[in-house]
Amino acid sequence: MAATSDGSFPDADVKFFLTALPQARAERRFNEERAQDSRADFEETFADMIERDRRDSTRTDSPLKAADDAILVDSTGLSINESI
Repeated sequence: MAATSDGSFPDADVKFFLTALPQARAERRFNEERAQDSRADFEETFADMIERDRRDSTRTDSPLKAADDAILVDSTGLSINESI
C-alpha cells in the first residue's frame, strides 16, 4: 500500500485518527519542553498548540482532519500504553 504525498494512506483497510483535548496535548508538550528548558512557559506552549492546530486544520493543501471512515481515538487522560 502506497502513501500519498501528505503521508496518508487513503486506501488503508483500517484508519485511526489520534486526538486529545488541546489542554492535554499542551500539558504533554510542556512537560517535554520543561525537561529540556526549565524556563518553558505553559501558557506559551498552549497558545502555540492552539495556533498550530488552527494552521494545520485550515491549510489549503492536505488540511489535518480525520478521514470519514477513521476510528477516532481520544487519548485525553490516557498514557501512551493505554492509547496503544
